[in-house]
Amino acid sequence: MIYMILSGIYIGALLLSPIFNTKIAHIGSWEFLAWTLMIPILSGVMDTINNNFGKTAARRTLGTALIVRMIFYLGIFPLIFLLPSVRNLGVDELFKQSFRNFLVSQGMTFIGRYYVEIPVFAKVRGWFVMKYGMAGAAFTVFKGVLQTFLMYVGVEKVQIWSLVATDSATKYGVLMVGSPFGIILNKIVKRCLKNRPNGK
Repeated sequence: MIYMILSGIYIGALLLSPIFNTKIAHIGSWEFLAWTLMIPILSGVMDTINNNFGKTAARRTLGTALIVRMIFYLGIFPLIFLLPSVRNLGVDELFKQSFRNFLVSQGMTFIGRYYVEIPVFAKVRGWFVMKYGMAGAAFTVFKGVLQTFLMYVGVEKVQIWSLVATDSATKYGVLMVGSPFGIILNKIVKRCLKNRPNGK
């Protein structure tokens, strides 16, 4: 039950990523993808699953998320843009960028978490926050650089290498600032499992 709830939170949040990835947020001279602010939630939930249910369960959640996103965005999302009332708004470029972002985001998220974050977290020994930080760093470097580059290379008026550097640094900074979410969530889940050993 607890595992299903955590998986549901992860999948639900992940469904929003292609929309937020079309927006570049600014704080002073810094620019980064708006989705960055959701990173602590996704990493906190994924690492909590990994820590309490194991690497296989974490990868199962990731696989389920892949299937759900493929069905939703490749089956439903494009139909919205085909509606006459929507096409008259001149959203062709938004659709193209959203679709490109979906493919890149989904690919980099799956590969990065499956082959980088989840294994690193499982191998590191120590406190949850240490495992969270090291797995998060590996995932951020891998996904942050490749995803941002593939999403925006060739896009007019985007300074690609500046965006790659600042977005990756910002993502890891946000990940660490938001680490209390993952720490607290992990403690809550641990306590629930301790009180209900069969509640998985």
